[in-house]
Amino acid sequence: MTDDTRASTHRRSGGIPLDTVVATPSGWVEAADLRAGSAVFNERGRISYLSRDPIIVRDRPTMRVSFSDGSGVVADAHQLWISHTYKARHHGHDPKVVTTEEMAASLRYGTASSRRPFNHAIQRPQPLQYPRQAHLVDPYVLGVWLGDGSKHNGTVTTASWDAEDLASLVEARGYPTKTVHNGVAGGNGRLVKMYGDFQRNARALGLLLNKHVPESYLRGDVQQRLDLLCGLMDSDGSSANGRCEFYNTNRSLIDGVAELVRSLGCHGRVSEKASYPDRLLPQGHKPRSLQRSWRVSFSPTFTPFKLPRKIAAFHRPRRQRGAAPGPVLGPRQWRTVTSVAVEATRDIVRVEIETDPHLLMVGRELVTMLDSTPRARSLVRASERTAARLAA
Repeated sequence: MTDDTRASTHRRSGGIPLDTVVATPSGWVEAADLRAGSAVFNERGRISYLSRDPIIVRDRPTMRVSFSDGSGVVADAHQLWISHTYKARHHGHDPKVVTTEEMAASLRYGTASSRRPFNHAIQRPQPLQYPRQAHLVDPYVLGVWLGDGSKHNGTVTTASWDAEDLASLVEARGYPTKTVHNGVAGGNGRLVKMYGDFQRNARALGLLLNKHVPESYLRGDVQQRLDLLCGLMDSDGSSANGRCEFYNTNRSLIDGVAELVRSLGCHGRVSEKASYPDRLLPQGHKPRSLQRSWRVSFSPTFTPFKLPRKIAAFHRPRRQRGAAPGPVLGPRQWRTVTSVAVEATRDIVRVEIETDPHLLMVGRELVTMLDSTPRARSLVRASERTAARLAA
């Protein structure tokens, strides 16, 4: 790690705070802990390597960039971004290379009026390309159990109309099942009991009495992670108009699902809600204590279900007037920049990767930005020359 105090020599180089986390094939690593040859992910979700040790630059002005999907990241005021401006998105113009300061100065298209559309947007990343893992429990079956399974054993609660299909999906993955009534008279609840080695392997993974998404399952290949998400959504998920939500009262599980969704190229927005709002209680009943619960909301470019009923609901025509039928399957390509706020002066780290176009993902929400190579800085100069030529 090189420590460079000559901030003026790095005026256009940008960088990110030392404690910014970066996704690597082995998990999250703080940017200050990266070294030459460290593996990170580029904007295509593929592994790229640092071409040199990161450089620390002291006392740099920083700004927080916030996006339309709720994500955000802190970066140097001169950090470089490939911005798909309003003209690029709507009129076919080429993207521009801009600094964080320049985004702040031209946040809205045309004038600074709050009625004008936001000007800048960055492209969403592609799914992270982790290598395939050898899992003790099938990812889909684990997802089903994490969502609606008993924390004590391999029993999953479901509704009568889904029980047969769910049992068939589990059995197709090598786990014998038995479906029984849940014991509530006149109710539609069913219990799907999974046999085989599920309970033994769940215990080996430390999941009994401790539900969470194991780290190794967040590092599986794309298909394994998609299977895991389908299991979670088949048990505790829903959809409407192409937008999906996963609900749970287990915050650790919610955080795992959000990371899983983001690793598949979507933004997982986490929000909290009360499970028992007072307004829903019958008149005269005393309010019960509220149980905290959370949801992960996302709009996928793929079908995150395997149960036939939920697949049909996901592909049901949208209800908005004039909307095309089906979910939003075309990629939601952009994260629109909605605010750029000045932060405190901080030490930052410059990271350089080997592959063109020198875009990498940073932060837990996988924000794409240009690295700090001379090649990236040359893009700014080329962009400035083009702008000057067009203005002449």
